[in-house]
Amino acid sequence: MAKWRRIRAVKRFVYERSRAFWYEKDLAEGWMAPPVGLPVRIDIHDTEGTLNWLRSFTESWMYNEKEIDVGLAEKHYFANAKLNDQIIGYTKIGVKRVYLYDFGRCLPLPDDVSFLYHVYVTREFRKNNIAQALITEVMSDLVGKGYHKMFCHI
Repeated sequence: MAKWRRIRAVKRFVYERSRAFWYEKDLAEGWMAPPVGLPVRIDIHDTEGTLNWLRSFTESWMYNEKEIDVGLAEKHYFANAKLNDQIIGYTKIGVKRVYLYDFGRCLPLPDDVSFLYHVYVTREFRKNNIAQALITEVMSDLVGKGYHKMFCHI
């Protein structure tokens, strides 16, 4: 019962304080990523490589110190997609506790809920289903660890 109260509190906090579109994915529903159009390698454990790549961008939404600090402490996913050993995209997916830049604070998540921060693919490699491949790879790992839901907003 406490779990459902926590989920309702999270939804109330984020849905009522933002003009963004919020989504919830039931990970038990299953999914199937379309085939990737390029021979990319998805690495969901290369946190250091992803963070080094993100530091090269000037957009604050891609590399936010508070978001990164919480992510490292809570062991968030900083997955990347590589083509010929060069990162061409990434996703950040949080668990346990996430820092929401839009609200300037941390939000605790229920034990079985994850949060999709970002997914990004460099312009020249878009429309090859790389973003879906990144998210699908992390979702598979999350399900194996007992997660049931994923929230995100745009």
